[in-house]
Amino acid sequence: MIHGDGGDAIVALADASVARLTSLQGANGAFVASPDFGEYQYCWLRDSSFIAYALDRAGAHDSSGRYHAWVVRTLDEHGGIGELIDRVVERRRAGKPLEPTEMPPARFTLDGHTSVDDWPNYQIDGYGAWLWGLEQHLTLRGAPLDDAYIAPVARVGRYLDAFGLEPCFDVWEENGASVHTSTLAAVYAGLAAAGRLLADQRLLDRAEDVRACALDASRDHGRLKKSSSSDAVDASTLWCGVPFSLVPAEDPLLAGTASAIEEELLLDGGVR
Repeated sequence: MIHGDGGDAIVALADASVARLTSLQGANGAFVASPDFGEYQYCWLRDSSFIAYALDRAGAHDSSGRYHAWVVRTLDEHGGIGELIDRVVERRRAGKPLEPTEMPPARFTLDGHTSVDDWPNYQIDGYGAWLWGLEQHLTLRGAPLDDAYIAPVARVGRYLDAFGLEPCFDVWEENGASVHTSTLAAVYAGLAAAGRLLADQRLLDRAEDVRACALDASRDHGRLKKSSSSDAVDASTLWCGVPFSLVPAEDPLLAGTASAIEEELLLDGGVR
């Protein structure tokens, strides 16, 4: 399945990885975040959108497509998530307060339902990652946006428009009172994707607002800061370059971020 000039061992490793990912995809299209750790035996929009993108890059478009179809069904059919999105957007526009527990969830059981426990679940980045991943899927597959996807894409676009600059929990399920740079990257990518898919200039303009917010908060540091409340170095800020393209690859801000991560967060065999 994988082709490249990296040598037979790398090709074999990539093929084995694709086989492993597809073996852990449910018949309904959902991907489990991890089969080996109890708290991660859910389908996170963020994790699964990254998995689907990897499979698209490997040519496994059918598997990726089944995941995106699962998201659309989950938004429309299970637990009233689509209606919940509409409701919180309406309340935000009316200036009414909202608690994190009232917000659309970031993770689902593998059958598409929500899970009620004490795990922080208000993470906006997953919805941005899904819109970004859907556009990537359609581009790599060479397919148009199906009519059945137009309303869900518009709905999630409205959600990101309304809440994209609001505090939420970060990718690590922490710091729920802050606005996180990696979250802004996902929101930017999702809004831009929805704007292009729907030919909606408002969403494209909003994406640029989010980009400006993320960059304005970091320029004085020479690298991307973790969040509105922390100047710390954080590995998730690499998303601003790859895959979400909030910052061009040649931007010194991204180079400064990568250098700081190399200096402060590298471990033997990984990154903190």
